[in-house]
Amino acid sequence: MFDTEYTEIAQILGKSEAACRQMLSRARKRVREQRPRAQVSATAHRSVLERFAYAIQMQDKAALLELVSEGANWTSDGGGEARAALKVIRGRERVVRFALAVLGRNMDRLAFEMTVVNGEPALALRAEGRLLSIITVLTDGTRILDFYAVLNPSKLAASSATAHG
Repeated sequence: MFDTEYTEIAQILGKSEAACRQMLSRARKRVREQRPRAQVSATAHRSVLERFAYAIQMQDKAALLELVSEGANWTSDGGGEARAALKVIRGRERVVRFALAVLGRNMDRLAFEMTVVNGEPALALRAEGRLLSIITVLTDGTRILDFYAVLNPSKLAASSATAHG
């Protein structure tokens, strides 16, 4: 499949050429990273997120280090409209330090809410009722492999209508 033209793949799958390009890009990335996409129950996924939220609220670095995998990454999307990390934060120690620094300094005004985004459990972070961020994670059911934080107000406005707890 990696050597087949996009137009041919699109015809076979009945999808647009652009959609096939995106699917192939994601597949290549997974193959390069050698990280198979794990099938995790919603209950296990939610439990991991709840443990993360609790550890952040308690400022429990040891619990976070236990929860976050060695090769974890934190990707932020501020869309140029919100303050966000400009580069991907790589590695457990850096991810944990970043999460504690960014989320910990605002703990007195942050509320963590479980929600569902794109059919998967996620965390909504609110301050004074206003949605500031949605955090989704890739997990194996025990540890967090990667974090994705959306802070871009345009994307949050679009997703907040479908997000629910």
